[in-house]
Amino acid sequence: MSLVLLTAAGLFARSLQHAQAIDPGFERERAVILTSGMGVMDYAPAKRVGLTETLRERLASLPGVQTVALAKRVPLSVAMQLIDLLVNDMAPGAGGEGVEVDYGAIGPGYFGALGIPLLRGRDFTGRDDLQAPRVAIVSEAFVRRFWPNVDPIGRRVHVRTAPGRPERIALQVVGVARDTKARTLGEEPRPFLFRPWRQAGEDDMTFIVRTVGDPLPLVPVVRREVQAVDPHLPLMELSPRAPRRARGSDSGDPVRVAPTGVVCYDSPHRVAAGSLPAR
Repeated sequence: MSLVLLTAAGLFARSLQHAQAIDPGFERERAVILTSGMGVMDYAPAKRVGLTETLRERLASLPGVQTVALAKRVPLSVAMQLIDLLVNDMAPGAGGEGVEVDYGAIGPGYFGALGIPLLRGRDFTGRDDLQAPRVAIVSEAFVRRFWPNVDPIGRRVHVRTAPGRPERIALQVVGVARDTKARTLGEEPRPFLFRPWRQAGEDDMTFIVRTVGDPLPLVPVVRREVQAVDPHLPLMELSPRAPRRARGSDSGDPVRVAPTGVVCYDSPHRVAAGSLPAR
């Protein structure tokens, strides 16, 4: 039994070292991850947008905060989104379906906040809203798959106006981002399409609060800011991403490696869905 345990411990340590040595393609430390329960509230779309923007601005003004970005989906998280699209002269299937690729709705500054270089074109801006032409940013893997020998900037993809609906709208590609790990650390780069969150009509955006130093002291400050903006707004997640060591994080969070190759941090500061911890 002791030999088995020692062997398992050795395999775990090697798996952890291997996982930590893999470059995910983005900066995964020094951040507070905040997901609100905006979608469960009976708020009009305009109020949700206003609350999200107000909270983002307040968080960005906090001492010790470098930048704040919005994303529907954080890389290497459990959440996964796919989008059905048509590219080039692709004909839809019998049911009107196209091809599915990984997808995420993001806000301006997302790539900078995560340290993801934009290789071509431009980032999204606050002007990319419902009154502006519909745009998209794609990954290197997307370009390699669909436009291997042409300039992707200005090309168009056609996506459904809503899941399951036959109508489609055209998105013009305005940028190309470097590939990152999307689902697991061990995966090959996946074609990925990004849309501005205000054009995509998403709710429950995640706030990526990039910090100058240790993010742990900012957790209660972020919580107070959420309550100041809307005391009724539930928190689905509020957790720090501190610099990691082999035995865990600087905040004492134990580390485990899932069979899929995902590094999981079991944080005691993670807030249970729909609840607020005692202040």
